[in-house]
Amino acid sequence: DTDSPLRIALFHDLPSGGAKRTAFAQVKELTRRGHSVHAFLPSTAEEVFQPLSEVAHEVTVVEMPAQPDREQLLRGRPTPTELLGWIRLFLGLRKTAREIAGRVDAGGFDVLLVHPSQFTQAPHLLRYTRTPTLYYSHEVLRAAHEPLLTSAPVRLGIRLTLGRTDKKNACAATAIAANSDFTRQRMKEVYGRDSVPVPPGVDADFFHPLEQGRENYVLSVGALHPLKGMDFVVEVVGRIPPETRPPLVIVADRSRAKERERIQESARRHGVELELRFRIDEVKLREAYNRAQVVLCAAHREPFGLVPLEAMACGTPVIAIAEGGFLETVENERTGFLVPREIERFADRLGWLLSHTEERDRMGWECRSRVVSHWTWERSVDHLVGLIRTLKEK
Repeated sequence: DTDSPLRIALFHDLPSGGAKRTAFAQVKELTRRGHSVHAFLPSTAEEVFQPLSEVAHEVTVVEMPAQPDREQLLRGRPTPTELLGWIRLFLGLRKTAREIAGRVDAGGFDVLLVHPSQFTQAPHLLRYTRTPTLYYSHEVLRAAHEPLLTSAPVRLGIRLTLGRTDKKNACAATAIAANSDFTRQRMKEVYGRDSVPVPPGVDADFFHPLEQGRENYVLSVGALHPLKGMDFVVEVVGRIPPETRPPLVIVADRSRAKERERIQESARRHGVELELRFRIDEVKLREAYNRAQVVLCAAHREPFGLVPLEAMACGTPVIAIAEGGFLETVENERTGFLVPREIERFADRLGWLLSHTEERDRMGWECRSRVVSHWTWERSVDHLVGLIRTLKEK
């Protein structure tokens, strides 16, 4: 990237997780290349986990109303006070978007790189700014389309309200980048608009094999949320014969209380020794990948998924559900296994890997090699910068 430095404004309103990790890594790599990045964030955006203040040249935070209880809303049983809180919040979203749009437009930036909103998916900001926008989409508004998340009446209500807002906002973007081919296809279906795949990467300098031994456990990483498939993982481990059954470690950045209780009860019922680790730092996460025998990924229609790549960068094979973004990152029988959502078949592959140490080590070497050659942030940001320069020149 030898052309003139870019002046980039960036927006996100994300919780912790892979999408926030992506925004952080993009900013880190952009500034390392000499580009200027000024982040504009609402106060609801996650800034404890991987704060952009560590990598951006400047961060401006605009205050938002407090967020009410999301669980009650998704269950369709919010109290009148909570409903009022949500109305206040959504009015605040528009007000904050207009304020940020004004600041960005006055700043003379080359482009506004927009990441999602945890409330509307595609943010209102895309409609209010005059600056060229590149919307980096991780997924469509899944609560409007995924049966696992909400009941049919609630899902329809969300589709007719927030779903319309998501689509209208996304279609206002100058250009859209998708985090995977799977997400690109979903956006065609929901938005009726094409996008350019710009898959994330992984920091292979940080996530790397350590000089330490493996321990007797298997690992799964992700929020305790119905879409992440942790109940499936527990049942799979429970199918391994008791004399060889490894403990299961789940590392989670977020947890729904009911989901946590459900997973713990499932582990007791299936005889699985379960350890939950919450909000661990990056060093401990890398260690967990390195010490695990295998990493299990069972999220439902995961739009991309950084977990397989982080595990592979540490030389740890992955067994993943053969759907969504996992099809794009895991190479079947080379860096792990892609398996249908069938408990017996998944358990069979896990049992095979656990009992074939040499093959597991060979896959681990393949994992690391594949990440270094195809899944670096340098490669990802090359594509991102190319898109931004195309917008600037229009």
